[in-house]
Amino acid sequence: MKSGSEKTASILYASFSGNTRRVARVAQGILSGLGWSAKLVNLRNFERGVHAIDADLIVLGVPVQYWDIPTSARIKIRRLPVFQETPAFVFTTFGRCVCNSVPWALAMELAGKNCSVLGGAQIAAPHSARVDGGPRLGDMEEAFGKGQPDSETLLDFREALMTVATKVEEEQTRPIEIERLKALHTRGVTADMMNRISSHRMRQGFMPWVEHLDVNCEGCNGCLNACDSGAISKDSTDTIVIDRNLCNRCYKCTDICSNSAMTTDWQRVVFWVRTVHLMARDTTSRFVV
Repeated sequence: MKSGSEKTASILYASFSGNTRRVARVAQGILSGLGWSAKLVNLRNFERGVHAIDADLIVLGVPVQYWDIPTSARIKIRRLPVFQETPAFVFTTFGRCVCNSVPWALAMELAGKNCSVLGGAQIAAPHSARVDGGPRLGDMEEAFGKGQPDSETLLDFREALMTVATKVEEEQTRPIEIERLKALHTRGVTADMMNRISSHRMRQGFMPWVEHLDVNCEGCNGCLNACDSGAISKDSTDTIVIDRNLCNRCYKCTDICSNSAMTTDWQRVVFWVRTVHLMARDTTSRFVV
C-alpha cells in the first residue's frame, strides 16, 4: 500500500455486454469524487509492469455467466500478480436470472492473491439475451433487469464503496468473513440443487453455438478482436472460423457485430433464460460490507 495523502484504486473488470464496464465507471466516479486516483483497467488489457499493483484498493467486477465467473475472466484473474495485502471490493452484474456464489468466488480468488476483501455486491443489470436477434431481453422486461441498476441501487453501491474507502483511509482493513458474501445469493431451492449437481460446462451445453454468416460479414475483424477465448480465427481464404472446443458461448461477438454476421439461435437462448428464471427468487441487487 502506498504512503502519502492521495489514495489510489485499481478498478479491474471484465465486460461482455457493457453492463460491468458501466458499473466499473460508476465506481471510478465515486472514488474520484472522494479525491482518490482511480484507474479503470479491463482485465484483458492488464499487463505486469505496466499497471500498478501497489494500489490502496482493488475493485474487481465481472458479469455472471452460467452461474459462475466467466471462464476467460477467471483465467485472467489467476494471471494477476500477488498483491501486498491490498484491501479489495468485489462486485458482479447479473440479468436478474438466477443469482449464485460469484461474489464469494471472486473474493476467494482475490484472497488467494493476498488481498483483504472488505465487501462485495451483486448488482442487477439488463440481461443480454436478444429477442429474435433484436433488442435485449433486459431492455424490454423489468423481470430481466430493465432500468437496472436504478438510482436507489446506485446510491446503495455508492454507500458500500464509500464505507470501504473510509476503512482504507482510516487503516481499518480487517477483512470480512468471506462466507458472508454467500448472503448475496438469491437462488430458489430447485436452482440451488441444480447448481450443485451441474458443472459450468454442462450448463453451457444447454445454450446454442455461435454461427458465422459469411454473407453478412464485412471483414471488420471486430468479432476476432473481441473474443477472449481465442475461438475465432480466419482460415486461408480469409473466412471467419469458430473453434467450438474453445468457444465459451458468452455471445460477446454477437454484441460486437452490427451486421448479424455473428449470430445464434436466440429463441433457444431466451427459452432457457426464462426457464431458469422460474427457479429464481428475490433477484434484487444486494451489498455486503
